[in-house]
Amino acid sequence: MVYEKVKVIEFELSTTCNSFCPACARYTSDDNGIRLNHKVDFNEHLTIENFTNIISDPCVDEYVSLDFIGTVGDPLAHPQFLEILKIATEVRPNADFNIHTNGGLKNPSYYEKLAKVLDGKQYYFQFSIDGLEDTNHIYRIGVQWNRVIDNLHAFIQAGGIPSWQMVVFPWNKHQVEEARKFAEELGCKSFDIRQNIYSADLDVLMKNAKDNFYKTETDEKTANKRILPQWEQETKDLIDNYTHIDDECFSKEGIFIRPEGYVYPCCMFSAAAYDLYRQKLLEEAYFTPYEKGWNELSKHSLTDIMNNKWWTDLKQGLDNNRPCDLCINQCGVVENTARHDIETQRTNF
Repeated sequence: MVYEKVKVIEFELSTTCNSFCPACARYTSDDNGIRLNHKVDFNEHLTIENFTNIISDPCVDEYVSLDFIGTVGDPLAHPQFLEILKIATEVRPNADFNIHTNGGLKNPSYYEKLAKVLDGKQYYFQFSIDGLEDTNHIYRIGVQWNRVIDNLHAFIQAGGIPSWQMVVFPWNKHQVEEARKFAEELGCKSFDIRQNIYSADLDVLMKNAKDNFYKTETDEKTANKRILPQWEQETKDLIDNYTHIDDECFSKEGIFIRPEGYVYPCCMFSAAAYDLYRQKLLEEAYFTPYEKGWNELSKHSLTDIMNNKWWTDLKQGLDNNRPCDLCINQCGVVENTARHDIETQRTNF
Protein backbone atom coordinates (compact mmCIF):
# COMPACT_ATOMS: atom_id res chain seq x y z
CA MET A 1 0.00 0.00 0.00
CA VAL A 2 1.34 3.47 -0.87
CA TYR A 3 0.31 4.74 2.58
CA GLU A 4 1.17 3.22 5.93
CA LYS A 5 -2.40 4.08 6.91
CA VAL A 6 -5.15 6.13 5.29
CA LYS A 7 -5.12 9.34 7.32
CA VAL A 8 -7.64 11.48 5.43
CA ILE A 9 -10.90 10.37 3.84
CA GLU A 10 -12.87 12.92 1.87
CA PHE A 11 -16.49 11.92 1.34
CA GLU A 12 -18.73 13.21 -1.40
CA LEU A 13 -21.82 11.80 0.31
CA SER A 14 -24.34 13.07 -2.22
CA THR A 15 -24.56 14.50 -5.72
CA THR A 16 -27.61 16.52 -4.67
CA CYS A 17 -27.36 20.23 -3.93
CA ASN A 18 -29.74 23.13 -3.36
CA SER A 19 -27.41 25.62 -5.03
CA PHE A 20 -26.38 26.27 -8.64
CA CYS A 21 -22.91 27.79 -8.36
CA PRO A 22 -21.77 28.68 -11.91
CA ALA A 23 -18.28 27.16 -11.65
CA CYS A 24 -19.38 23.93 -9.95
CA ALA A 25 -18.17 20.65 -11.46
CA ARG A 26 -21.84 19.73 -11.84
CA TYR A 27 -22.08 22.19 -14.70
CA THR A 28 -19.34 21.61 -17.24
CA SER A 29 -19.74 24.32 -19.84
CA ASP A 30 -18.18 25.38 -23.09
CA ASP A 31 -16.89 28.87 -23.92
CA ASN A 32 -20.46 30.02 -24.50
CA GLY A 33 -21.59 28.91 -21.06
CA ILE A 34 -23.79 26.11 -22.39
CA ARG A 35 -23.84 23.31 -19.84
CA LEU A 36 -23.04 19.94 -21.35
CA ASN A 37 -24.92 16.76 -20.61
CA HIS A 38 -22.48 14.47 -18.83
CA LYS A 39 -25.09 11.86 -17.90
CA VAL A 40 -24.53 12.02 -14.15
CA ASP A 41 -27.29 11.14 -11.71
CA PHE A 42 -27.58 14.16 -9.45
CA ASN A 43 -29.62 12.24 -6.92
CA GLU A 44 -26.99 9.72 -5.86
CA HIS A 45 -26.11 9.05 -2.21
CA LEU A 46 -23.38 6.94 -0.59
CA THR A 47 -24.96 3.95 1.13
CA ILE A 48 -24.75 3.50 4.89
CA GLU A 49 -23.22 0.07 4.25
CA ASN A 50 -20.40 1.45 2.12
CA PHE A 51 -19.73 4.25 4.59
CA THR A 52 -19.54 1.88 7.56
CA ASN A 53 -17.29 -0.56 5.70
CA ILE A 54 -14.91 2.25 4.73
CA ILE A 55 -14.38 3.75 8.18
CA SER A 56 -14.21 0.29 9.80
CA ASP A 57 -11.51 -0.97 7.45
CA PRO A 58 -8.19 -1.82 9.17
CA CYS A 59 -6.20 0.28 6.67
CA VAL A 60 -7.75 3.45 8.17
CA ASP A 61 -5.75 5.33 10.79
CA GLU A 62 -7.19 5.57 14.31
CA TYR A 63 -6.91 9.37 14.20
CA VAL A 64 -8.26 9.68 10.67
CA SER A 65 -9.66 12.96 9.41
CA LEU A 66 -13.18 12.38 8.06
CA ASP A 67 -14.04 15.22 5.69
CA PHE A 68 -17.59 15.70 4.43
CA ILE A 69 -17.21 18.07 1.51
CA GLY A 70 -19.26 19.47 -1.34
CA THR A 71 -17.53 19.07 -4.69
CA VAL A 72 -20.80 18.56 -6.56
CA GLY A 73 -23.28 18.05 -3.74
CA ASP A 74 -23.84 19.35 -0.23
CA PRO A 75 -23.23 16.66 2.44
CA LEU A 76 -26.37 17.71 4.28
CA ALA A 77 -28.36 16.75 1.19
CA HIS A 78 -27.75 13.11 2.12
CA PRO A 79 -31.05 11.91 3.62
CA GLN A 80 -29.19 9.98 6.35
CA PHE A 81 -26.43 12.43 7.17
CA LEU A 82 -27.22 12.54 10.89
CA GLU A 83 -27.10 8.75 11.08
CA ILE A 84 -23.82 8.70 9.15
CA LEU A 85 -22.32 11.22 11.56
CA LYS A 86 -23.47 9.18 14.57
CA ILE A 87 -21.93 6.01 13.11
CA ALA A 88 -18.68 7.85 12.44
CA THR A 89 -18.42 9.16 16.01
CA GLU A 90 -19.02 5.66 17.38
CA VAL A 91 -16.73 3.70 15.04
CA ARG A 92 -13.95 6.34 15.00
CA PRO A 93 -14.19 8.18 18.35
CA ASN A 94 -10.70 9.68 17.88
CA ALA A 95 -11.38 10.98 14.39
CA ASP A 96 -11.22 14.62 13.37
CA PHE A 97 -14.38 15.77 11.57
CA ASN A 98 -14.59 18.40 8.83
CA ILE A 99 -18.00 19.36 7.48
CA HIS A 100 -18.67 21.89 4.71
CA THR A 101 -22.12 23.21 3.83
CA ASN A 102 -23.72 26.26 2.25
CA GLY A 103 -26.10 26.31 5.21
CA GLY A 104 -29.24 26.57 3.09
CA LEU A 105 -30.50 23.04 3.56
CA LYS A 106 -32.65 21.65 6.41
CA ASN A 107 -33.98 23.74 9.30
CA PRO A 108 -32.79 25.06 12.69
CA SER A 109 -33.87 21.96 14.63
CA TYR A 110 -31.71 19.81 12.34
CA TYR A 111 -28.66 21.96 13.11
CA GLU A 112 -29.39 21.67 16.82
CA LYS A 113 -29.20 17.88 16.43
CA LEU A 114 -25.93 18.20 14.51
CA ALA A 115 -24.41 20.25 17.33
CA LYS A 116 -25.37 17.57 19.87
CA VAL A 117 -23.87 14.73 17.81
CA LEU A 118 -20.61 16.66 17.49
CA ASP A 119 -20.46 17.69 21.13
CA GLY A 120 -17.12 16.68 22.64
CA LYS A 121 -15.59 15.80 19.28
CA GLN A 122 -12.75 17.46 17.42
CA TYR A 123 -14.34 19.15 14.43
CA TYR A 124 -14.39 22.01 11.95
CA PHE A 125 -17.86 22.95 10.70
CA GLN A 126 -17.76 25.38 7.79
CA PHE A 127 -20.63 27.52 6.59
CA SER A 128 -19.77 28.74 3.09
CA ILE A 129 -21.31 32.22 2.99
CA ASP A 130 -20.06 34.55 0.26
CA GLY A 131 -21.03 37.97 1.54
CA LEU A 132 -24.13 39.35 3.19
CA GLU A 133 -27.85 39.34 2.48
CA ASP A 134 -27.57 41.33 -0.74
CA THR A 135 -24.60 39.43 -2.21
CA ASN A 136 -24.45 35.80 -1.01
CA HIS A 137 -27.02 34.67 -3.58
CA ILE A 138 -25.15 36.15 -6.56
CA TYR A 139 -22.75 33.22 -6.78
CA ARG A 140 -24.55 30.74 -4.49
CA ILE A 141 -27.63 30.78 -6.66
CA GLY A 142 -30.71 29.38 -4.96
CA VAL A 143 -29.44 29.68 -1.37
CA GLN A 144 -31.78 31.65 0.88
CA TRP A 145 -30.02 34.08 3.23
CA ASN A 146 -32.55 33.99 6.07
CA ARG A 147 -32.47 30.21 6.22
CA VAL A 148 -28.67 30.19 6.31
CA ILE A 149 -28.52 32.66 9.21
CA ASP A 150 -31.31 30.89 11.11
CA ASN A 151 -29.48 27.56 10.76
CA LEU A 152 -26.14 29.08 11.73
CA HIS A 153 -27.69 30.73 14.78
CA ALA A 154 -29.41 27.49 15.84
CA PHE A 155 -26.16 25.53 15.55
CA ILE A 156 -24.39 28.05 17.78
CA GLN A 157 -27.20 28.22 20.33
CA ALA A 158 -27.10 24.42 20.64
CA GLY A 159 -23.40 24.52 21.49
CA GLY A 160 -21.98 24.16 18.00
CA ILE A 161 -18.78 25.98 17.05
CA PRO A 162 -18.92 26.91 13.36
CA SER A 163 -16.57 28.73 11.02
CA TRP A 164 -17.61 31.12 8.27
CA GLN A 165 -15.77 30.96 4.94
CA MET A 166 -16.26 33.74 2.41
CA VAL A 167 -15.06 33.58 -1.18
CA VAL A 168 -14.22 37.12 -2.30
CA PHE A 169 -15.66 38.38 -5.57
CA PRO A 170 -15.78 41.90 -7.04
CA TRP A 171 -19.38 42.33 -5.86
CA ASN A 172 -18.72 41.40 -2.20
CA LYS A 173 -15.14 42.51 -1.54
CA HIS A 174 -16.35 45.69 0.14
CA GLN A 175 -18.22 43.56 2.69
CA VAL A 176 -15.32 41.51 4.04
CA GLU A 177 -14.88 43.50 7.25
CA GLU A 178 -18.62 43.77 7.87
CA ALA A 179 -19.04 40.03 7.35
CA ARG A 180 -16.07 39.32 9.63
CA LYS A 181 -17.63 41.45 12.38
CA PHE A 182 -21.02 39.77 11.91
CA ALA A 183 -19.42 36.31 12.14
CA GLU A 184 -17.77 37.26 15.43
CA GLU A 185 -20.99 38.71 16.82
CA LEU A 186 -22.89 35.54 15.96
CA GLY A 187 -20.33 33.39 17.79
CA CYS A 188 -18.34 31.78 14.97
CA LYS A 189 -15.01 30.16 15.80
CA SER A 190 -13.23 31.74 12.85
CA PHE A 191 -13.71 33.75 9.68
CA ASP A 192 -11.89 32.61 6.54
CA ILE A 193 -11.56 34.47 3.28
CA ARG A 194 -10.49 33.03 -0.06
CA GLN A 195 -9.94 34.87 -3.31
CA ASN A 196 -11.91 33.41 -6.19
CA ILE A 197 -9.77 31.67 -8.81
CA TYR A 198 -11.91 32.80 -11.74
CA SER A 199 -10.82 36.44 -11.88
CA ALA A 200 -9.85 36.42 -15.55
CA ASP A 201 -13.10 34.84 -16.76
CA LEU A 202 -15.47 35.89 -13.99
CA ASP A 203 -17.59 38.34 -15.98
CA VAL A 204 -18.08 35.82 -18.78
CA LEU A 205 -18.72 33.01 -16.31
CA MET A 206 -21.46 34.90 -14.46
CA LYS A 207 -23.07 36.28 -17.64
CA ASN A 208 -23.17 32.84 -19.20
CA ALA A 209 -24.63 31.36 -16.03
CA LYS A 210 -27.42 33.92 -16.14
CA ASP A 211 -28.08 33.82 -19.89
CA ASN A 212 -27.81 30.06 -20.38
CA PHE A 213 -28.90 28.72 -17.03
CA TYR A 214 -31.40 26.23 -18.41
CA LYS A 215 -29.66 25.43 -21.67
CA THR A 216 -28.11 21.98 -21.82
CA GLU A 217 -26.73 19.93 -24.67
CA THR A 218 -28.50 16.58 -24.91
CA ASP A 219 -26.71 15.14 -27.92
CA GLU A 220 -23.39 13.57 -26.89
CA LYS A 221 -21.77 13.98 -30.32
CA THR A 222 -22.62 17.69 -30.35
CA ALA A 223 -21.39 18.08 -26.78
CA ASN A 224 -18.11 16.35 -27.63
CA LYS A 225 -17.53 18.67 -30.57
CA ARG A 226 -18.11 21.70 -28.34
CA ILE A 227 -15.95 20.78 -25.36
CA LEU A 228 -13.20 18.43 -26.54
CA PRO A 229 -11.20 21.11 -28.41
CA GLN A 230 -11.46 23.43 -25.40
CA TRP A 231 -10.15 20.87 -22.93
CA GLU A 232 -7.50 19.50 -25.26
CA GLN A 233 -6.03 22.97 -25.78
CA GLU A 234 -6.13 23.76 -22.06
CA THR A 235 -4.36 20.50 -21.21
CA LYS A 236 -1.72 21.09 -23.89
CA ASP A 237 -1.05 24.60 -22.57
CA LEU A 238 -0.65 23.27 -19.04
CA ILE A 239 1.69 20.48 -20.12
CA ASP A 240 3.87 23.12 -21.78
CA ASN A 241 3.84 25.58 -18.86
CA TYR A 242 3.25 23.90 -15.51
CA THR A 243 6.06 24.03 -12.95
CA HIS A 244 4.93 21.32 -10.56
CA ILE A 245 1.98 19.25 -9.42
CA ASP A 246 0.15 20.13 -6.22
CA ASP A 247 -0.37 16.48 -5.22
CA GLU A 248 -1.92 16.90 -1.79
CA CYS A 249 -3.58 13.50 -2.03
CA PHE A 250 -0.30 11.64 -1.50
CA SER A 251 1.33 14.12 0.85
CA LYS A 252 -1.59 13.93 3.27
CA GLU A 253 -2.10 10.18 2.70
CA GLY A 254 -5.70 10.66 1.69
CA ILE A 255 -8.42 9.24 -0.52
CA PHE A 256 -11.70 10.47 -1.97
CA ILE A 257 -15.00 8.56 -1.93
CA ARG A 258 -17.68 9.12 -4.56
CA PRO A 259 -21.41 8.75 -3.73
CA GLU A 260 -21.61 5.83 -6.16
CA GLY A 261 -19.02 3.97 -4.11
CA TYR A 262 -15.82 4.58 -6.09
CA VAL A 263 -12.45 5.29 -4.48
CA TYR A 264 -10.13 7.93 -5.99
CA PRO A 265 -6.95 9.64 -4.78
CA CYS A 266 -8.60 13.07 -4.71
CA CYS A 267 -11.63 15.17 -5.60
CA MET A 268 -10.08 16.13 -8.94
CA PHE A 269 -10.14 12.56 -10.22
CA SER A 270 -13.73 12.34 -9.07
CA ALA A 271 -14.67 15.63 -10.75
CA ALA A 272 -13.24 14.32 -14.01
CA ALA A 273 -16.13 11.89 -14.24
CA TYR A 274 -18.58 14.80 -14.49
CA ASP A 275 -17.59 16.09 -17.90
CA LEU A 276 -17.11 14.42 -21.22
CA TYR A 277 -13.46 15.13 -21.96
CA ARG A 278 -11.96 14.39 -18.57
CA GLN A 279 -14.21 11.36 -18.27
CA LYS A 280 -12.56 10.15 -21.47
CA LEU A 281 -9.12 10.75 -19.93
CA LEU A 282 -10.14 8.92 -16.79
CA GLU A 283 -11.38 5.82 -18.56
CA GLU A 284 -8.89 5.47 -21.40
CA ALA A 285 -5.66 6.40 -19.67
CA TYR A 286 -6.10 5.43 -16.06
CA PHE A 287 -8.58 2.59 -15.75
CA THR A 288 -8.58 0.62 -19.01
CA PRO A 289 -5.13 -0.95 -18.33
CA TYR A 290 -6.35 -2.30 -14.99
CA GLU A 291 -8.99 -4.73 -13.82
CA LYS A 292 -12.45 -3.33 -14.45
CA GLY A 293 -14.10 -2.18 -11.24
CA TRP A 294 -10.92 -2.37 -9.17
CA ASN A 295 -11.90 0.79 -7.25
CA GLU A 296 -15.54 -0.14 -6.60
CA LEU A 297 -16.50 -0.69 -2.96
CA SER A 298 -19.30 -3.03 -4.03
CA LYS A 299 -16.66 -5.45 -5.32
CA HIS A 300 -13.64 -4.95 -3.04
CA SER A 301 -12.75 -3.96 0.50
CA LEU A 302 -10.96 -0.67 1.01
CA THR A 303 -7.76 -2.55 1.92
CA ASP A 304 -7.89 -4.50 -1.35
CA ILE A 305 -8.49 -1.31 -3.33
CA MET A 306 -5.57 0.45 -1.63
CA ASN A 307 -3.27 -2.49 -2.43
CA ASN A 308 -4.01 -2.29 -6.15
CA LYS A 309 -0.99 -1.61 -8.37
CA TRP A 310 -2.80 1.46 -9.78
CA TRP A 311 -1.78 3.57 -6.76
CA THR A 312 1.89 2.64 -7.03
CA ASP A 313 1.94 3.44 -10.74
CA LEU A 314 0.33 6.84 -10.16
CA LYS A 315 2.72 7.76 -7.37
CA GLN A 316 5.79 6.67 -9.34
CA GLY A 317 4.73 8.95 -12.18
CA LEU A 318 4.45 11.90 -9.78
CA ASP A 319 7.75 11.09 -8.06
CA ASN A 320 9.58 10.85 -11.40
CA ASN A 321 8.07 14.11 -12.71
CA ARG A 322 6.05 12.20 -15.29
CA PRO A 323 2.54 12.80 -14.00
CA CYS A 324 -0.55 11.75 -15.86
CA ASP A 325 -2.31 14.26 -18.11
CA LEU A 326 -5.28 14.34 -15.76
CA CYS A 327 -3.05 15.33 -12.82
CA ILE A 328 -1.55 18.10 -14.96
CA ASN A 329 -4.98 19.24 -16.14
CA GLN A 330 -6.37 19.39 -12.61
CA CYS A 331 -3.38 20.17 -10.36
CA GLY A 332 -0.66 21.53 -12.61
CA VAL A 333 0.57 24.77 -11.06
CA VAL A 334 1.58 27.65 -13.31
CA GLU A 335 3.40 30.38 -11.38
CA ASN A 336 1.82 33.84 -11.22
CA THR A 337 -1.52 32.70 -12.67
CA ALA A 338 -4.91 31.67 -11.35
CA ARG A 339 -3.56 28.12 -11.35
CA HIS A 340 -1.20 29.13 -8.55
CA ASP A 341 -2.12 28.13 -5.01
CA ILE A 342 -4.78 30.28 -3.35
CA GLU A 343 -4.25 30.56 0.40
CA THR A 344 -7.01 30.93 2.95
CA GLN A 345 -6.68 33.91 5.27
CA ARG A 346 -8.11 33.05 8.67
CA THR A 347 -9.17 35.19 11.60
CA ASN A 348 -9.74 33.26 14.84
CA PHE A 349 -12.13 34.66 17.40
